[in-house]
Amino acid sequence: MIKPSVLLLAATFSIAGLCSASDAFASDLEGAWQGEKSSLIYFTTQPGDFENSIDVEGCRLRAAVNLPEGRFELSELSAECQNPQLIFKAAFPVISFTVDENGWLYDEAGPAGRIFGNTVDFDFSDDQGGVHTVHLEATEDGLRAQWKFDGWGSPSFDLSSMNHPLKRTR
Repeated sequence: MIKPSVLLLAATFSIAGLCSASDAFASDLEGAWQGEKSSLIYFTTQPGDFENSIDVEGCRLRAAVNLPEGRFELSELSAECQNPQLIFKAAFPVISFTVDENGWLYDEAGPAGRIFGNTVDFDFSDDQGGVHTVHLEATEDGLRAQWKFDGWGSPSFDLSSMNHPLKRTR
């Protein structure tokens, strides 16, 4: 289980071969921005960008991806909804994974996901029992993202921009 208090990991890994999968994803991310070199990317949706079984218009999803050597980091994941049907605000500090030579992501609890080509899928649990599943896909149009959440005694939700790529804002 990932706890916010333990997410800021001081250890770094520079084992040869670990960076190949994260480098490939970084390359695909850079390709999505016409080759612009970028190691830290912010994405923000606009109202109405989400598809869901409930109306989540007015929600904003923000993610920052950092790709240091041999690691994949979601250095920010936050969402805020000011909709009468869903009033929600959540944010997480650094969620960091080691990447092996085959693209598998690992955290302190073990296997957590995988980088495959231009996509990355992973899941994690927070310290309050919430379960989160994240899918990112780098495309020529931008980054497509999906964040599923279940827990905290609140309704489950699926914030998705799969048909509306998130545009780079910084």
